[in-house]
Amino acid sequence: MPIDTEDLLKSVGLFEFEKVLWGKKMCEKLPPKNGIYIILYVRNYHTYPTAPFNNNAINCWIKEVKSLRLNGFSPSNELLTLFLRKYWLPDEKILYIGRASGKNTLKKRLRAFYNHKLGESRPHRGGHWLKTLDLLDELCVYWAETEDAKEKEELLLIQFSKLNQNTIPFANLVNGDNKRKQHELKGSVNRK
Repeated sequence: MPIDTEDLLKSVGLFEFEKVLWGKKMCEKLPPKNGIYIILYVRNYHTYPTAPFNNNAINCWIKEVKSLRLNGFSPSNELLTLFLRKYWLPDEKILYIGRASGKNTLKKRLRAFYNHKLGESRPHRGGHWLKTLDLLDELCVYWAETEDAKEKEELLLIQFSKLNQNTIPFANLVNGDNKRKQHELKGSVNRK
């Protein structure tokens, strides 16, 4: 059963939050304030038992990022998809937990994430695995203003991990203890 996003937010002391659909117009509804955000899909209350990958996005990633290596080799679409599938959580809807702090307000950070191109180092590579999925039109974002964005993000990731057998959301590459997700994929972004 998927984690209830609102209960997760409340568990770390965030009782005032809002929800907006993922898309170009989402940033119009976001404040120029610090805070945290949770990206999830809202598919008829059901979860995807297997990840709905976008083969075109993955092919472009492989083609555009010459440094991309899986176990030391340039991967095929099939091998990269099999690799990513290992990190998919079939009973979970939350795909990414992030923060906006300092000059990166909620409005700026989520605009950067929305506009991010898979394989590029900027503007938001932190959750770029999200861009491998074929469900971007099914996403929504819960957000909450907080000046303690770093601390609240860490707490959310730790709480998520406790509720999900010590795993972190699919697109998060760093956990609440600031440790990188252990995986065999290297050179996944173009360095400029």
